[in-house]
Amino acid sequence: MDKILIAVPCMDSVATGFCSSLLSLELKQQVGNCGHAFYTSSLIYDSRNCLAIEALKANADYVLWLDSDMAFESDILDRLMKTLHDNDVDMVSGLYFRRVPPYSPVVFPHFIVNEGRGLASWVDFDGELKGVQEVDAVGFGCVLMKTEVLKKVHEKYDDFFSPIGRVGEDLSFCWRAKKCGFKLVVDCDVKLGHLGTVMITDDFYFDHLKEQEKEKDNDRLVCEIARKCAVPFDQWNSLTKEEQEESLCELKDKVLDELIEKLSTPGGKANLRECLYVDKHENYDASDKDNIIHVESIKVSLKFKMPKEGVIL
Repeated sequence: MDKILIAVPCMDSVATGFCSSLLSLELKQQVGNCGHAFYTSSLIYDSRNCLAIEALKANADYVLWLDSDMAFESDILDRLMKTLHDNDVDMVSGLYFRRVPPYSPVVFPHFIVNEGRGLASWVDFDGELKGVQEVDAVGFGCVLMKTEVLKKVHEKYDDFFSPIGRVGEDLSFCWRAKKCGFKLVVDCDVKLGHLGTVMITDDFYFDHLKEQEKEKDNDRLVCEIARKCAVPFDQWNSLTKEEQEESLCELKDKVLDELIEKLSTPGGKANLRECLYVDKHENYDASDKDNIIHVESIKVSLKFKMPKEGVIL
């Protein structure tokens, strides 16, 4: 039976949310082949190095690295182990996000270290957050690896997690592992919360993603749809007040229907959020009057989530 060590580097205390998640995980395993080790130090790389040595001394087959500010489901180990074997890889990370703006995924599809200067260059993750994807580096908030990775990295570098210059300890390890020929993937369907003042999840990330760009794109999208659905100028002026109100309601419904359709298709505008506005056009070209929106304001209040398929209202 495979032996698994859950390795947790930490400071003097850990978050209660993490303790609750860890307890649920260990209760679910209910077998003697899964243990845990905490190491307390003010230097995170020192904690990780000592935990790596502990894993080798314990003859563990796998190490599940968990940071003490993570929150996760009780089946996370089973899911990561399945991903590891199904994809024939050496290391797999769950998906989590930074605790500070811009709350981006702690995933790097391309990562290069200049060992001589102790500097790194990387590309932030901006792809679709779904499925299993091969990457160069990840944060070590939640990583399952074969213990063989630790052995080979230490044989080649006589080191595990010590920072390369100003490169973080987790990314330094990923670089060494990559140079040893090991393969790393992130399973975007295995999601964790990052505990802080608020817990950073994928929904929180999308809700706070590039607000100015999101608002600009929302304005363009809604104006585009509303122009197509709007009542022609001559027809609008001939309507009674009651008919105008009814027409406005129909326009809102049309805009909403088209938004949902766009968001439900591959490549849809997944970052559309909360409130969408179309304001009255004060100035317009008379030759374009048939396409003018003749309403004071349209406000469609929507709350979108990010399920695997489509959009939930």
